[in-house]
Amino acid sequence: MIVCRCLLAAIAACRPDWQELDSELMRSSVVYTDSREACLKESGDIILSEVIFYLFAYFQSKNWAIGCC
Repeated sequence: MIVCRCLLAAIAACRPDWQELDSELMRSSVVYTDSREACLKESGDIILSEVIFYLFAYFQSKNWAIGCC
């Protein structure tokens, strides 16, 4: 059981047809990633749950920026 307002750090499945995290959990969460391309190609958890995810981009100025994928 996952409680509200908790942090769940997961690497998740590495194949598009594998899923380690529940789809309902994924869709009710805020998901961040470092690679949009890898998620759409490799991450079964993201592909199968059809979750909206956010991209972390690290710039040379050492500031984090967040953008929706």
